[in-house]
Amino acid sequence: MQGPGKPASVRLIVDFMCGKLARWLRVLGVDAEYYGETESTKLLKRALNEERTVVTRNTRIPSAYSVEVLLVKSEIPEEQIVQVIKDLHLEHRLAPFTRCNVCNVELNDVEKDDVKGKVPLYVFQTQGRFKMCGSCGRIYWPGTHTRSMKAYIDRILEASNE
Repeated sequence: MQGPGKPASVRLIVDFMCGKLARWLRVLGVDAEYYGETESTKLLKRALNEERTVVTRNTRIPSAYSVEVLLVKSEIPEEQIVQVIKDLHLEHRLAPFTRCNVCNVELNDVEKDDVKGKVPLYVFQTQGRFKMCGSCGRIYWPGTHTRSMKAYIDRILEASNE
């Protein structure tokens, strides 16, 4: 698996049809804003204003704007992730666990003492590294769930290299 390196420089806006994809792209360190509304004109305007590539399964997205659109073919999130990685050539530009998977902001390293009382006592006692979202304040640490997420990411990266 790619280590914490330089995050991918691509900027995406993922529509309501691909919510799980948006979350996993964030886990992989990709700037992937989630757009939960169904209005495609507003989506395209936002993509244009923020210089983002639209990621969608909607085959009826109008091409009236000068916006790059990546049409996702599969309904299966794992296959969607592999397609995005391949189509945007992100294989070696991923930085897993560097973005908030809720609000898409890059995470900051924080001192252990700064999370005291903000995480469960057992987590505070057993973990040494913490990251925090500067926007929503969510705190992340390499817990037991991280192992299964890393295994999933490894499978995705293997598939994207095929």
